[in-house]
Amino acid sequence: MKPVAVSADGFSIGAHAVAYPGDVWRGFGPGRELGEELARLLETRELRPAEAHALPATDEAKAVVALTMGKDSLASVVVGRAMGLDLAAAYVCHPTLSGDFRARQPQLEALGRRLAMPVHTARDDTMALAPPVHGPAVESLRTAAYALLLLPFASRQGARYLTLGNGFEFNGQADSLQSAEGMSRLDAWIAAWTGGAVRVTSLIHALHPVACHKLVHGVRPEVGLHQVSCRRAGEVRWCEDCATCAQNYLFVRAMGRDPASLGFTRSMLDERSARHFSSTGDEHALAAHLARRGGDDSFVVRRLLERHAALDVEAAARRYLQPADAAVALPLAGRSTQAARRLLA
Repeated sequence: MKPVAVSADGFSIGAHAVAYPGDVWRGFGPGRELGEELARLLETRELRPAEAHALPATDEAKAVVALTMGKDSLASVVVGRAMGLDLAAAYVCHPTLSGDFRARQPQLEALGRRLAMPVHTARDDTMALAPPVHGPAVESLRTAAYALLLLPFASRQGARYLTLGNGFEFNGQADSLQSAEGMSRLDAWIAAWTGGAVRVTSLIHALHPVACHKLVHGVRPEVGLHQVSCRRAGEVRWCEDCATCAQNYLFVRAMGRDPASLGFTRSMLDERSARHFSSTGDEHALAAHLARRGGDDSFVVRRLLERHAALDVEAAARRYLQPADAAVALPLAGRSTQAARRLLA
């Protein structure tokens, strides 16, 4: 295992470091143990049986939202607020994985001011130790590492819950820690590591992507104004030349919002953007129908309506715009589902 060294603002694993705000790190007791657990996780790539570490008492009414500024984490904020939770946001910037922080930081800070919500940030490059490939196993490894890295924020806020923005589309992937089944295992691991002080959950585990878009662009558009999802963005929020940008543009239009208010500078539903919609499903078709009802007659909307002409729009709306039945009960699952259902009604 690579050596772990503790510093005044975080820890390092070999040549790779994590840096927290000073007040967050100073108040976290088991700092070396956290670094060693992360080093073991990145080396073995598995959740080992955890030893309990003493943390201050946490408050059932408080939660830390893992905020990436994508629609899923923003939807988690909307649902958490509707549940009456006292929320704080934490953003862990992975310079080599998360796109450019310069595009996200202004939106992160602006959202915190708008909602009077504490916002904490940390910089982490230990994920460079993870395998340089994608897939369920790697994403699970990163999800587990992310939960560990959020623990100092939970301790600082006295928060019982860490909420990750993992939606319904991950369910059924038994080997993925982003599924409800996998998050249940992750919750048990973090609960054991913290002696029961902190739990892990998702407030949107029963929501399809289009429902998350409705929450942040239809129900609480002042939250959706701050969305940044493009991983290729640099000084600007959207590269406007990838599937992520194009498909988010469609869903924003479906909710009756002007994508220019999110920083888009051109239409991404014209003929030159059609290549970003080569693989689509019922949710894209539903979004096209909603956009068309709002007066959008763009090339991509027409093409999607032709491709999915057989779609039962009302049935699709019932399926995708309401919480789904969840087979696994995560912490706060009942309350979060009820809150989402009220918001989406």
